Amino acid sequence: MPTVGQKPTISQVKPQMPVVCSENRQFGVVDRVEGSSRIRLTRDEDGNLHYIPANWVKYVDDSVHIDRPGRQAMREWVVVTKEDGDEPEDASSEDASGEA
Repeated sequence: MPTVGQKPTISQVKPQMPVVCSENRQFGVVDRVEGSSRIRLTRDEDGNLHYIPANWVKYVDDSVHIDRPGRQAMREWVVVTKEDGDEPEDASSEDASGEA
């Protein structure tokens, strides 16, 4: 874990890093970082993409650790189906909490 007061930076997040929830369970893998505000995860078994806001990141070591349980994260992430394409429609409207 980082030292107290140390804030993670999006530049520490790299492709293929596991994404770990606050329950210390992996629920995704980083595909790439997009800009300074979101992380795209690799496609799931159905071919869908998932995006999480960078402000969920609590710290980064060999994995990206987020600040919420996996079930909550999966309810709140942005899903783009393979039929929709590769970009979330409302990505620019995310507020600081990561909600659209």
